Amino acid sequence: MAEENRNETTGEAKDNPESEKKNTWIVILAVILGMAIIALLATIVYKGIWSKRGPDTAATEAAATSVAAATVTTDKATGGDKATATPASAVEKKKTPTAVKTPTKARPKASATSAKKAATATSKASDTLEAQIVNVIENGGFEWGFGEDGVAAPWQRFTNGGAKTIFMPEPWPLAIRNGDQAQRITIYEAHIPDRYAGIYQRIPVEAGKAYRLGLNGQIRSGAGDIVVSQHGYKMQYAVDWQGGVDWQAIPEDEWIELPWDEQLLDSADVEFSEFSAKLVPPNDRLTLFIRAWNKWPDPVEAQYTLDTLSLVGPKPQQVLVDEGLPASGGVIETTLPTDPVFWGSLLFLIFLLGGAVWRFRNSVNNEK
Repeated sequence: MAEENRNETTGEAKDNPESEKKNTWIVILAVILGMAIIALLATIVYKGIWSKRGPDTAATEAAATSVAAATVTTDKATGGDKATATPASAVEKKKTPTAVKTPTKARPKASATSAKKAATATSKASDTLEAQIVNVIENGGFEWGFGEDGVAAPWQRFTNGGAKTIFMPEPWPLAIRNGDQAQRITIYEAHIPDRYAGIYQRIPVEAGKAYRLGLNGQIRSGAGDIVVSQHGYKMQYAVDWQGGVDWQAIPEDEWIELPWDEQLLDSADVEFSEFSAKLVPPNDRLTLFIRAWNKWPDPVEAQYTLDTLSLVGPKPQQVLVDEGLPASGGVIETTLPTDPVFWGSLLFLIFLLGGAVWRFRNSVNNEK
């Protein structure tokens, strides 16, 4: 009886190490799994904080410091406005250096060199500021080629029918102001009044900033005289401040008549008429419409030519695609993290977890 009890005790003693070994591996797996979960949660929290701050915050702050250091002066002596900017780098160079014993003859040379560097830095900063003022109209000179519809890209055409119209590149050298191309619009066989044909373009802009619109064109008719035609051939422009593309949605009183008189068709004395106006767009996109206008029923051909169109002002910032924001107003993440530290840590934890699982399965198989 005593011998049997001793054997049972010995068997239990043999089973206990195996049970303790299995429990140890379970604890190790639980610890590794917990570490992996904690690491993932920490990485997600870190990424969320960093995304709210924005990866370009440092660059933006540096740019703001540089702009804050810039100064603009007006050259009143010449009677014009001259923008001169002093970047932060140039301002820092003006700090008084540590006193160093320098021969008297070397001072003028050092001063001249410093002044030259400062002038160069100022010139570069001025060029940067001036480069931000651009013509935001695309292909305002109509030099990019023409589509099958006879309109230069990226312009679009429109008409209200009731007459025959032709859109085409201008073939007549006297009707080209700059470059090799211009846009011609021809209206003929207009048997009812108020026949329109024109072009338009959607243009990105900076809201609230001032822009200068510049238009150049010709109106040529068989009469060639505003008295004879009773001002029968005119051109107009209008702006859709919302960036819409329906020219007929613009009220008639918002179409601005260009002060251009018609000239005799095929005359060697034709010249370009000009127009300029200040625009301050309320939104970040507008649409410019320009149209030829045959006022009266007249089968006679009238030619309208446009060239060198411009809308000069601040270069618009990059237009962001509106993806919509959640109710909280947060930021929508559309891409996976690209930080190599994140992916390296994740792979390492997966490797540890896989190794622990493999060891655990081997220990279980050995017990069997």
